[in-house]
Parts: sequence; structure tokens; C-alpha cells
Amino acid sequence: MEHMNPKNNTPRRSTSNLSETSENKQKSKLTQMHRDGEESKNMLENRTLLTTTTTGPLNGSQQANDNKLNGAKKDDENDEKEDPAENGDLLPNEGDLLQQKEENLRRQKQVRQSLEQKTLQLQQEQLRLAKMNAELEAIEQELAKDVEKLREMIDQLSRDIAFWEEDYNTKVFFLKKKGMHFFLILTLLCEKKKKKKKAYLESEKQLTSAKERRDNLTKHLHAIIISNESRKVLF
Repeated sequence: MEHMNPKNNTPRRSTSNLSETSENKQKSKLTQMHRDGEESKNMLENRTLLTTTTTGPLNGSQQANDNKLNGAKKDDENDEKEDPAENGDLLPNEGDLLQQKEENLRRQKQVRQSLEQKTLQLQQEQLRLAKMNAELEAIEQELAKDVEKLREMIDQLSRDIAFWEEDYNTKVFFLKKKGMHFFLILTLLCEKKKKKKKAYLESEKQLTSAKERRDNLTKHLHAIIISNESRKVLF
């Protein structure tokens, strides 16, 4: 049963009903605003999706390139931060490079000059050795000729010695054949026997001289051979 206002005779509404009505209106407004916001959000998403679908491959490739460029820029920035050589701390300056280049050229020149000098010395040494070998060969040829002559002389003396030995032995045999020493003295007193004695003495002298010459030539030949062998050892 409604309460009637005594002045205007209108029924009274309770305070609780008014509060509920006000709250319902507010809820309705909030719900409507929420719906409007959802619709706006959906429309925006649809537009974005449509745009992405229409220009998707181009924008995707461009975005990938942009990502690569951004990554490269970040790497360069990191390298610049981490590499102190970019700031000139470790890299040599132009003056040091020129000085090092000049030093290298100077060393190369020294090495080249030293090599040329060593090569020239080697060539001179080779020429000297060739000259010495030629001289040694000439000496050996002359020595061979001398040795050949000495051997011929020794052979001739050996033949002479054989002749004088035979002559000497013949005369000794003739003297011994006469018998006694007394008879030998008597025969020597004769002119005829004097000639035989002279021939005997001459034969003995020639034999002794030939033997001495042969011995001397043999010693000389041995000395030449030993000297030649010593010279070969030195060279």
C-alpha cells in the first residue's frame, strides 16, 4: 500500500527504489560504453588486419630489412664501443707507417748488397780455384814429363851398369886366370898389360859412376813423387 503525500495527495516512493533505478541507469550507461569501446576496438583491428593483408609481403620484407639494418647498426655501435682501435689508441699513425716502410726498404737494400758482395766473392774464389787447378794440372804435366825422362835415364843407366858389370867381370876373370899374384905384377909391368889394366880401371870407374847416377836419379824421382802427393793433399 502506497503512502500518500498529505499535501499533493501523491503516493511516496521508497528511497530504496530510487537508488536501484539510479544504479540501473548507471550500469546501462557503462554497459553501452563498454560495447561501444569493444566495437571501436574490433573495427580498428579489422582495419589493421586488412591493411596487413593487402600490403603484407612488402611490409614484411621491409620490416625484415629494417630489422637487419637496425641489427647491423647495433653491431657497429657495439664494435665502436668495444674496439679501442677505432678511437686511434692502437692503430699506428701515418708517420710510423712511413718510418717502418723506410726501415724495411733499408734492410732490403742491405740484404741485397750483402748478397751481391757474397756472390762476387764466391765468383772470385771460383776463378782463383780454377786458376790454381789449371796451374796444378800444368805442373803435373811437367812433372810427368820429368818423371818419364828420369825413368828413361835410369833405364839407360841400368843397361850401362849391366854392360860395365859384364866388362868388369870379364877382366877380373882374365886376371884371375893368370894364376898367382906375382905373375899379375909381372904382367902389369908390361905395356900390353898396362892397357888391359887401364881398361879394367876405366870399366870399374864407369860402373861405379853409373851406379851413383842411378841411385841419385832414383832418389830424385822419389822426392818428386812425394812432393807431388803432398801438394795434392794440400789442395
